[in-house]
Amino acid sequence: MTSVQVSAQAKLNLALRILGRDDSGYHPLETLFLRIDLADEISIRLTDGERTVVCSKDVGPPETNLAYQAAEAYSVATGWPGGWDISVEKRIPVGSGLGGGSADAGAVLRGLNAMAPNPIRAPELLTIAATLGADVAFMASNIVFAFAEGYGEKLTELAPPPSRQVALAVPAFGLSSAEAYRWIDADRVARANRDRWDLSQLSWASLDSIVGNDFTPVVSRRHPEIFRLVDCLVRGGAVAAGMTGSGSAVFGLFEERPEEGAISLPVDAQLIWTSTSGRVVEPRLMG
Repeated sequence: MTSVQVSAQAKLNLALRILGRDDSGYHPLETLFLRIDLADEISIRLTDGERTVVCSKDVGPPETNLAYQAAEAYSVATGWPGGWDISVEKRIPVGSGLGGGSADAGAVLRGLNAMAPNPIRAPELLTIAATLGADVAFMASNIVFAFAEGYGEKLTELAPPPSRQVALAVPAFGLSSAEAYRWIDADRVARANRDRWDLSQLSWASLDSIVGNDFTPVVSRRHPEIFRLVDCLVRGGAVAAGMTGSGSAVFGLFEERPEEGAISLPVDAQLIWTSTSGRVVEPRLMG
């Protein structure tokens, strides 16, 4: 096979805790990752040596694109392929905390492995993924719902809850994770101790009660719009609402989609409807 198409599904952090810096100087985390149906679309075509990536939105030089870096990391680890042409149709808002770049990287790893003459095992694939970023191991896996710890690479698969409607409120600004972590340090809000969630009997009722994000207060202190967006979704009927990742997007969980106009957002914010996922979309080999 010489080409493949992959849906790079976005994720929600239903809950996210940032722990104090460890000896490496980084912050470990604990989070609940859940895939949603909103996805970028990735096409990969093998070449004789040329290495290119084209994105429908400007996300910087190709060499800094996580999709490109994922292909390069796979090639270095396995000795294959020699070249590739990657096309990324962006649908996940950039800088939103929905894991768009990580989803693209994970999709490239899964797509290349599906085409590979000698595919590697899942643990090896996730080891490559973990070198690319905190969310990439989850995005490169076939897991829908997981408890993640460490730097996001230690995954415990959980049974996904039934599908729910999700409203995404995306402000006009994006945020970088590096900036959000600097604010965590500046405000000294990282947790000193772990306080484990009870994951033994998960249901939407129990999940709704633990929706929360340690980034929310530090980001909202600099961008009060975040709190306003959460309030808009709750007023619109969300059972639970919160910020995902390091922001800037806010999600609302709905038992059913409300009537048109029930959610009133600021004029510069975008409303996107999607659903929580029940499966990981498999790569589609094209010939």
